[in-house]
Amino acid sequence: MTSVRVSGSSQQLRVTAEDRDEVAVEGRADVTVDGERTTISGIHGGLVVRVPNGSALVIGTDSGRGDVDGAVGTVAVTTVSGRVTIKEAVTVDARTKSAQVTIGHADRECRVRSESGRIEIEMALAADVDAETVSGQIAVNLATGSMPFRLDDKQRGAVRPEGYDCTIRAVSQNGRIDVSSR
Repeated sequence: MTSVRVSGSSQQLRVTAEDRDEVAVEGRADVTVDGERTTISGIHGGLVVRVPNGSALVIGTDSGRGDVDGAVGTVAVTTVSGRVTIKEAVTVDARTKSAQVTIGHADRECRVRSESGRIEIEMALAADVDAETVSGQIAVNLATGSMPFRLDDKQRGAVRPEGYDCTIRAVSQNGRIDVSSR
């Protein structure tokens, strides 16, 4: 499986997964390829990265907008500020200090942490969600027919009882929390 690691300080980053065999980079950056692993750093300005469908992504930025389009595998994103949008992924782990995070479609586990920012998560299947923000709204839309076990902040690590197919933990100290099913 193709693995792509992108790191930079401030930029607009767009990663597009498509039917292709190799990674292509459009923009100024340092690119290192080692077998199935591509590392992109030293980014200057905006960058477009085209990856094979199902690629694993690790993205780290200080600030800037990050968009992931197409069907990717595991995604891990860390940013200080900006906006993160992931259209479709198998699993997501996103951490930010101050950014809006939007997950358009996740198949499995989804974990999002933000000190300040809105979190929106759309689950494709019944899978665990762990979303937390100090200041911001959280909206989780579950797959039709999901039977969620809802945890509050004090129940962290609790075992899901029989009869439920996913665990939802959504915590916001200063924002509304909406958990719904399609």
